[in-house]
Amino acid sequence: MTGLKVFLIICISAFVGNFILMIFESMPINIWVARFIGGVAAAISGMLLTYYFQKNRIEE
Repeated sequence: MTGLKVFLIICISAFVGNFILMIFESMPINIWVARFIGGVAAAISGMLLTYYFQKNRIEE
């Protein structure tokens, strides 16, 4: 995987995590729970994007 793809995966997963955090931040829950959910969302989106890019490379 090229450096550009890794950089894009990191940026997109951070954006997804931040977006989820902003949604949960406005809810009346503990901020640490919202941060945890945002972190989990970033990790899951990063893993899914990595799997997708590696699967595309194997098929080519």
